[in-house]
This record gives sequence, structure tokens and C-alpha cells, in this order.
Amino acid sequence: MSRLSRMIAPIALLLGIFLAACTPHTDYEARLPDARPEPAERKEGPITVALLTPSSSSDQGVVQLGRAIANAAQLAERDLNNPQIKLRVYDTKGNAREAERVAKQALDEGAGLIRGPLFGESTKAVAPIARSAGVNVISFSTDSSSAGGPVYITGFLPESAAVRITGFAKSRGYDPIAVLYPETQYGRMALAGAEKAAGSALAARVSYPRTVEAIPSATERFASQVRETGARGLLLAESGQGLAYLAALLTEKRPGSEYRLLGLGEWDTRSTLDAPELVGGWFASIDPGALRSFVDRYRSQYGTVPPRLAFLGYDAMQIAGQLLEDAQRSGSGDPFSQAALTRAQGFRGAVGPIRLLSDGTNQRGLAVLEVGRGSFHVIDPAPGALGAGS
Repeated sequence: MSRLSRMIAPIALLLGIFLAACTPHTDYEARLPDARPEPAERKEGPITVALLTPSSSSDQGVVQLGRAIANAAQLAERDLNNPQIKLRVYDTKGNAREAERVAKQALDEGAGLIRGPLFGESTKAVAPIARSAGVNVISFSTDSSSAGGPVYITGFLPESAAVRITGFAKSRGYDPIAVLYPETQYGRMALAGAEKAAGSALAARVSYPRTVEAIPSATERFASQVRETGARGLLLAESGQGLAYLAALLTEKRPGSEYRLLGLGEWDTRSTLDAPELVGGWFASIDPGALRSFVDRYRSQYGTVPPRLAFLGYDAMQIAGQLLEDAQRSGSGDPFSQAALTRAQGFRGAVGPIRLLSDGTNQRGLAVLEVGRGSFHVIDPAPGALGAGS
């Protein structure tokens, strides 16, 4: 039995689970912020930042991440050491209805900023409540369809990673660019980022339904277009076993002799290292040195290694703290206004700089890594700051 044949059964199972777990998304588009009510005059005393995160759920993976996010936020609160800011944690139980209920509770209890929820559907449920109260929301979601109005999202966006890796590949001579992507919100955002960075150098794009039956024919069409256009940077907007399967199929089709496989942050998994066809590929992701520093600090405080995305909780309080410090210096009565949240210099995050944009999405400083035999290697470090317009 060939390696490709052995891969098909587990991939079919994984794709089925993925599709069952997904919720519907709208197509990606830029969103202009809705007008929000003027904030009420702030009372004297500490400002409460409400953290909406799941600490109970039937999904233990969700519970583990939710509790780690809360721990990381409390770690940042201690680092800030500012008596004028107070963190209060609310359990969303991992569902939209409970997120809506605790958001109302947080606002009734005087929250000046909401951090979280973790998921896109919960974020959409919280948005109208926050809008009515004139309070902004900084969500952990990666679903850009939940951004806009009072909602800013800090999750890692495939569009930003695609901009980073496509721009880097072009700078190293790996163009024209071709994109193979699933017909999902994630895939469309990846394509949008590649189009933005590649411009006229985007020579081919092929989409596919995320099923085992559809992938081989899509890969055949993609390989044919790569040969016709001479594309040298091939962006595969996939992850896990699905990514390994795509890479194996593509290698079998032999689309060219001098091309480079490109990817996004979801490549940063053990399964990528286990796929020999991905060796030499480049992808944009979190700077591993910065992530190790955060993990070491978390482990020294709590005695365990946190889930990868726990740093989002640390960023939550760091952003709030930096904004409050600015307001204290300037005498502003609204430290969490849209103008403050979208300041040009962005913020210092646990794993690098982050900037919130007026449409509710974000930009992050990302590193470029290469897939080696058994490990990843940084070939272009993440920037220390985000330049103007970057």
C-alpha cells in the first residue's frame, strides 16, 4: 500500500470532524466601525476589565485553554502592578448564550472593557450588548466576520500570515505565486492576504471543498496551472494531516523543479515535521523565542506548560494596561475609545507587537520559519515593532 493510500482513511475522518465542528461564516470583507454611544462619564476608582473565557465546558480542551487564558491575564495584571485596573473573570462555558448572559452581568457590574469571548459565535452574541452600553470588546476570535463596530479581534488571522509569507517569498525570488486553498472562511482569508501581498505576481488560485474526494482533482488542476504559469511560490492554506496529504499529492504531480511550498501558522505542528514532502517549506508564525519566554514565565508561576494560545490572555491585560497608562498621562476620561485602541504604534504583546485596525481586525509581527528534518528553524525573525502601514 502506498503512503498516499495509507493517508486517505485518517484524513477522511479528520476532515469529517473538522466540518462537523465548524459553524457557518460569511465571506471576508472589510468592515467599517459602527457608531457607538458616547461613553458615560467614568466614576472615580479602578477600571474593571471583564475577561470572558470558558472555565467549564463538556470539551476539556476548551476548558484547559480557557483557564490558561485566565491565568495568563492574572499574570499580566500582576506585572502591570497598577491599582487603577482590576481584572474580573466570567465563565462563558464555551457557548454563545452563556457569553451573552455574563456580558450583561459584567456591564451591569461596571466593566469598562470586555476581553473575550474565545469563539466567533459567542463574540457575535456579545457585540450588540456591548454596543448598546458604549463599551468596546477585544475578542480572542480568529473569525473576521465577527469584527467591526465595538468588536476588535486579537486571534491570529490567516490573511495577515499570508501577507507575511507571500511578501517574504517574493523578496527571495519565489514568484509568481500560486494558492491552493479550501472553500472555507480560513481559506478565503488566506487567499485575500496572498492577493494583497502578491498583486500582479499572483498567477494561479485553485479552491476545493474540504473533502478527501475533492482534494486529488483540485491538486491536479493546481499542478497544471503551476506548470503553465511558472509559479515558484506555492501557498498551501491547509494544516495537519490534510496538509501532509496535499503536499504528498503535489509532489507526485511534479509541478516544477524549482518551487517552494509556503504556509501559515497552522503549519506549526508535529504532523508537519512528520511529512517529508514539507521539508524546506516556509511558513509565517509566532516567533518561537518569544513564545518560549512566555511559556517559561507561565510555568514558573503555575507549574505547568500552557496551551499554545494562552498568551492571548496576557495580551488582553497588557493592552488594557498600556491604554490606561496613556490615559493617565493625557488625562483622558475614555482610555478604551476606538482612537485609543487603534493607535498607530500598536501594543507590546507577549509574543510580539500587535496593532488593532479600524475594521476590527489586527496585524501581528510574525517570524518566517523553515521546515527542517525534525525541527523548525527561524529564517526571518519577527519585527520588534510594526512600521507605519505594515
